[in-house]
Amino acid sequence: DQRECVSRQEYRKYGGA
Repeated sequence: DQRECVSRQEYRKYGGA
């Protein structure tokens, strides 16, 4: 899933939520 890749980066942007 492409989401998995972005999720890692966004994870920090969103604050780990």
